Amino acid sequence: MANKEQTEIYYTKFLKEPTLFKYNIYTGKKKRVLSSPGMLIVSDVKKDKLLLTLAINDQPDIYEFDINSRKLKRITKFSGVDVNGHFYDNNKIVFISDRLGYPNVYQKDLETGMISKLIHHGKNHISVSTNGDNVVVSSRETDKAFEKNSFNLLLINKNSDFVKRLTFSGKNMQPIKYIIVTDEYKKDEIYKPLIWAAHLKDWNQSEDEKPSAYILVINDTKIDTFGSCSAGSI
Repeated sequence: MANKEQTEIYYTKFLKEPTLFKYNIYTGKKKRVLSSPGMLIVSDVKKDKLLLTLAINDQPDIYEFDINSRKLKRITKFSGVDVNGHFYDNNKIVFISDRLGYPNVYQKDLETGMISKLIHHGKNHISVSTNGDNVVVSSRETDKAFEKNSFNLLLINKNSDFVKRLTFSGKNMQPIKYIIVTDEYKKDEIYKPLIWAAHLKDWNQSEDEKPSAYILVINDTKIDTFGSCSAGSI
């Protein structure tokens, strides 16, 4: 969205060269913002400043454009690919770059100019978005932990080094479900094959010590015959 009220958007239209317009979705009024040769994409908006991906000389980099002063400032200068910039943590941006030979998420401090890798998990991050202190990364995973060639969303917070997986199925399906069992007969049937505290030879479980309910994690084969996700992480 182009404004806080979410009444306007930015879009790119190819005329003689890519041209950016601001469009009011309620009134239909549009205004030309700027034109540039090559690629021209708005990836984020912060008050009167835009983060753009431009490829002025066939070289994609991140630029900041001030709507009021109409000043265009180049943020990244890399011979490879820098795209999809987003404002982050007051004075930083995050973006996708292939500067290590594969697409990954980096952050740049706009005051010091320092660039660092933001996430060290995976080697194929195809998109990034921010909201406050949070960063969401779209990741194409190829390691065994996530199954081959699955796509997932990862959540990072600036106050933590922990990476949380938000999705658990690379097919955009969630076959893993659960059932809460409280029926006495069903509980007894579930209890029969279970083994409790096998190393305690002189211990027998009393009725009061038996589970009051069970949570069964199941795979819905109508959605997917093989759940390509880790049930233990749900």
